[in-house]
Amino acid sequence: MSTPTIPLHPRALQTSTSSPNPLPPLIQTPTGLALLELQGTLNIRDFDPTSSSSQPIPVGRIDFPDYNPNSLTFDVNDKKWMKRVYMYIGEHQRLHGEVKQLPKAVGVIRRRGGREGGDEGKEELEVLEIIKYKIVFASRPEPVTGSH
Repeated sequence: MSTPTIPLHPRALQTSTSSPNPLPPLIQTPTGLALLELQGTLNIRDFDPTSSSSQPIPVGRIDFPDYNPNSLTFDVNDKKWMKRVYMYIGEHQRLHGEVKQLPKAVGVIRRRGGREGGDEGKEELEVLEIIKYKIVFASRPEPVTGSH
C-alpha cells in the first residue's frame, strides 16, 4: 500500500491581483514576516463577532522605534532593535514587546488547484511564506496620553 502524497510547490510569482488572497495579511517586521503572540484578549470597539462581513478590522499599529536603516551608525547584523516593539491599540493603549526568533521556521501554505480549479482528483499545496520570527507582547497594555 502506497503512502498518499500531495505535491508541494514553491511560492508562485504574483502576476495578477484579480484573485484576492483568502488568507489574512501577515505581520511584516524589518527582517521578514512574524507571528503575533498576545497574552489575553483584545477588546476592539465596534467589532461585531456575529457579523459575516469579511472586511478587515483595524486593531492598531506596530512600531519598531530602534530600527533605522538610514542611520549612519546602523549595523545590519545588530539585533538591538528587536528588543523594543510597540503595538498601539486605538488611541489610548500601548503594548510593549520584542521580536524573537522561532526555534523552527513555520511555513504558510494554501491549497492550490483541486476543488477550486475544477480538477476534483488532484490536490496540490503552495508555499506562501516562511515565518522565522514572532513578536511577543507578554504584558498588559499601558495607557498612552497625547501624541504617540
